[in-house]
Amino acid sequence: MVRQIVRALVPALLLAGLTVAANGQALTDTSAASLAGNPLFAGLTLSDSERTAIASVRGRYAGQARLQLDSLRVAMSSAQAAQGPDSAVVAARALARAAAYRAHLANLLSAERSAIRGLLTSAQQPSYDANVAADAALATGADQ
Repeated sequence: MVRQIVRALVPALLLAGLTVAANGQALTDTSAASLAGNPLFAGLTLSDSERTAIASVRGRYAGQARLQLDSLRVAMSSAQAAQGPDSAVVAARALARAAAYRAHLANLLSAERSAIRGLLTSAQQPSYDANVAADAALATGADQ
């Protein structure tokens, strides 16, 4: 029974974790050149100084994001590998850790996006906000 619960929960959490991880990819690529093709910056014309400032903000969050992504992977692996008489407890603890890592990663992503928004001009912010909203809708599977 415990295995059935874990097997039912793990794919859903992995999918949610991969969504955050995909979003977290933006956190871990800190080069100014990485902005090209990034949907968050679609329709925005950024100066070289803006690109450099955005890359700097992304760099501030990259290490924390990598740590959270790695911790999330370990927690999910632990949940999947849980066996034995106390497997329900082990799996529940691993899933709770995974949820905490996902929440922290989501907070990092939000903080990064807020910091980037602060670097943009008032004319650029509405386009950026729309791009962020579209990205969030994609991440949650909502229709646009």
